[in-house]
Amino acid sequence: MKKLLYLTLLLVACHPDKRHGVYVHHTSGPFSIVDDTLILNDTVITKKTGYQKFNNCKLSPIAYKTHQWTIGSLDAPLIQIREHEIIIGQTIYQRIP
Repeated sequence: MKKLLYLTLLLVACHPDKRHGVYVHHTSGPFSIVDDTLILNDTVITKKTGYQKFNNCKLSPIAYKTHQWTIGSLDAPLIQIREHEIIIGQTIYQRIP
């Protein structure tokens, strides 16, 4: 039984999860422009957001926010991880090759 467990761990270690990487999403509307970047490493997702608001038909300086979650933690949003995309709520992030 121990040999099977070690063999399984070895196979998992030699074949890293191909879903790890960088995913992006861009949204623009009448009031703002938002660019999101998700970085997936092991069980940690880091979300970096850059946004600009429109004030009197002019773009304000870009502002940044960063959030970090552990997959499956109580404070993490509902995250669906697929082969080439991640879905959080209704937002779809596409993987950068």
